[in-house]
Amino acid sequence: MVAMTNLGQSRGADLIVGTLGLQIKCQYKPGDLVLFNSHLVAHGITPFLADKKTGVYGKRTALVLFSHKSAVFHKPTIAAPARNLGSEFQRYGANVGSDLEGMAL
Repeated sequence: MVAMTNLGQSRGADLIVGTLGLQIKCQYKPGDLVLFNSHLVAHGITPFLADKKTGVYGKRTALVLFSHKSAVFHKPTIAAPARNLGSEFQRYGANVGSDLEGMAL
């Protein structure tokens, strides 16, 4: 599952989603929220385009949240793989410890 929102103004960078041989172009605007199952739907972003008058590309920040497993079909739990993330997060300065053991999402 993916949740995406757009925070900024730009031309281009439209979301393309495709399934069953169809491609759909979504021009989502700042503040819009897009949800879809990224495991089942192919997706991508079109290139950024410069403003026609100024030649400036503008600014855009996109927030994308996703899960590696389907939130619809599985009951996720924090198990051994999540506990093993501690070393990965510590490499980037985050603190993940034994407090994850036994927790369920």
